[in-house]
Amino acid sequence: MSEQIRKRGRTSVLDQFRNEIGILSHEEIAKKAGCSPANVYMYGRRHGLLKSEQVVKERESVRRTSVLDDVAWMVGRFTDAFVARAVGCTAANVSIYRKKYGIPCASPEVLAATKAAVQGIALAA
Repeated sequence: MSEQIRKRGRTSVLDQFRNEIGILSHEEIAKKAGCSPANVYMYGRRHGLLKSEQVVKERESVRRTSVLDDVAWMVGRFTDAFVARAVGCTAANVSIYRKKYGIPCASPEVLAATKAAVQGIALAA
């Protein structure tokens, strides 16, 4: 049993191109076998014929940045609508951002304190 393939199921048209998978491109093998490159890839993956760099690697999870990251100090101190207008997004986006990071919404006391603090700042003309 030197080069025979032991299988329980049906034979595949790709069995005769088994030794070329991983050497030739999937497109070239697909043209020879009369199937799609996706079929060649799946056959190679199922039978462990692909090299490690050919196997699709899972994407590393990368945190997407938000426009609200730059003004995170405003979230929870001002109303969601005010922050949304300042940044250029919707109030719903601000609300979702606030809930995601566990920031409580601006209470009337916080709004009054923020308003008093802002009025106390002397702006240079």
